[in-house]
Amino acid sequence: MATVVEDNLPTIDAGRALLQEFGLRPVRVFMRTKVWSAAERHLGTLTESDVELLPRPKVKGDNQRLTVTNVTPRYTGGGWTPEMLQPDLQAGYDHVFIVQQPDGALNAYRLAKVDQLSPFRYTLELEALERAEPDF
Repeated sequence: MATVVEDNLPTIDAGRALLQEFGLRPVRVFMRTKVWSAAERHLGTLTESDVELLPRPKVKGDNQRLTVTNVTPRYTGGGWTPEMLQPDLQAGYDHVFIVQQPDGALNAYRLAKVDQLSPFRYTLELEALERAEPDF
């Protein structure tokens, strides 16, 4: 038997998709996974994959710290789990968030916190990456 939350998450998610469709969510947020073939950072071949948080969440803040709200919790047919947003650390893997501004500018962030206080949305706190990665 479904709960009130489970019954309503698809409708809420569809409403968030409409905000994106009407151009009210212009900032894109991607989860980037980097995998090195030798199972150690910077050793072997690097493979990167991006997954966009959809529907696009609301993003506010400055370039150093961002609050990403209205990330839909997991339900049958969509949404996200905390484990999807913050995977366990493994040797040779790196996880970062890439935020694309409406002008196309890309910035990298680390996940500082996942707020799960509301059953209808997650809020993520992102902090700008301080380190510049070497170009190997």
